[in-house]
Amino acid sequence: MVPEELRNAESQLPKHIYVDLDGTLTPCDTLWEQVARLIRRKPFYLLLLPFVLLRGRARFKSSLIQWTQVNVATLPFRTALVSWLQSQQTAGRRVILATASHDLTAHAVVKHLGLDGYLATDQDKNLKGAAKADAVKRHANGEPFVYVGDSSADIPVWREATVAIAINNAKDLNRANTENRHNWLFEQHSLRHAVRALRPHHWAKNALLFVPLITAHQFVDWRPWLACAVAFLSFSFMSSAVYLVNDLMDLEADRQHPRKKNRPLAQGSLSIPIALVLTLAVFLTSAGLAYFLPLGFGQLLALYAVMTTLYSLAVKQIVVIDTITLAALFTMRVLAGGAASGTPISPWLLAFSMFVFLSLAMLKRYIELITLKEQDAKAAAGRGYLVGDAPMVAALGVANGSVSVLVLALYVNSPEVALLYANPMGIWLICPALIYWLSRLWMRAHRSQMHDDPLVFAFSDPVSYAVGIFVLAVMWLAL
Repeated sequence: MVPEELRNAESQLPKHIYVDLDGTLTPCDTLWEQVARLIRRKPFYLLLLPFVLLRGRARFKSSLIQWTQVNVATLPFRTALVSWLQSQQTAGRRVILATASHDLTAHAVVKHLGLDGYLATDQDKNLKGAAKADAVKRHANGEPFVYVGDSSADIPVWREATVAIAINNAKDLNRANTENRHNWLFEQHSLRHAVRALRPHHWAKNALLFVPLITAHQFVDWRPWLACAVAFLSFSFMSSAVYLVNDLMDLEADRQHPRKKNRPLAQGSLSIPIALVLTLAVFLTSAGLAYFLPLGFGQLLALYAVMTTLYSLAVKQIVVIDTITLAALFTMRVLAGGAASGTPISPWLLAFSMFVFLSLAMLKRYIELITLKEQDAKAAAGRGYLVGDAPMVAALGVANGSVSVLVLALYVNSPEVALLYANPMGIWLICPALIYWLSRLWMRAHRSQMHDDPLVFAFSDPVSYAVGIFVLAVMWLAL
């Protein structure tokens, strides 16, 4: 919403309006956006960045723009500010982009938003601070102008402006000592957005680490459970670090997704530098907790980190291989739980885990594809799937779910069950319960009644809890 005092003063505004880009028109920083894009597409170029930076910021930006450019069409612009600027254009004023971003980025933004021109950094001069103030004064040709900025670097321009407008920065605006000044408030970065980016609701998936203890009936000794609890925290922090890396790699694709565009990094409510610091912090916390657990757990945790990073960088774009990798990552949680608690893992449990999680991974892709179909999209951005692949993905997913039930049925007839249960035939009741649960998930997805990761959905679904309680009761009665 336009500040009331600014709305009242609109008729007296000068005919020239200059507006900053990074932190102003968009909450993002396009330079960091380029770095994130470089990590995604040309990671080895990162080794050259320190040497290029020694040549100065202007040359640094010129070199970086040659390696990768920001897709400005996907940037999250402040719609209220853009609408106000467009209304000023309609009123006959000229809106000029004045940014420290590179010339090519500025040109793309002006073309995308329909602004009247731009002033930007070239290979010789970094247009920031006093340099921007001089450039704007020359461009305005001595006439009064409005300047919209957001940071302390904009103070020299605010001081020269007839009307100074700040975005979420009353402190630096007041330091500019201008008479006609306005602070325009938008949603700012906060701890809430940082916590959201960690996706703590996905930590529920790591409850799989306790499965080996439950299936091995380790209910007496508290020490394995304590080890698993520490492992749960370690895995949770590591998964949060992976989620942050994944969001950095998927910025463009997420911004084109109907729901993922609201993630903190995608919508610009969490800055890339803060996300990088947060990633390092949770990674080190995870590693610190793993130090107190057996070496086998640490090795599996490291393998999980490597596999998820590779998944974010490349594997997610390979059809079928991506879902097999997801299933392996879920199965790895079961293995890690066994390693942390010192509980042997049955081959039956591994086989069952792989097939059931492959079904759920296929279900996740199916949900994404039918959601895109509702948006009239043709393909999944950043994935190897076409919207038309949805029926085949569903067929593969249902088939793997059926195989997981078959593995469970074969397990019930195995000698191992007789050693663990006094009444092994009672375990048969788990098979129809599993068939019902998997079939229900697929049916809800087919009816577009599920819009999240299937496991996340299950942990908030009363029916899934009821099925889980039934399975535990069957296991208890069979002992």
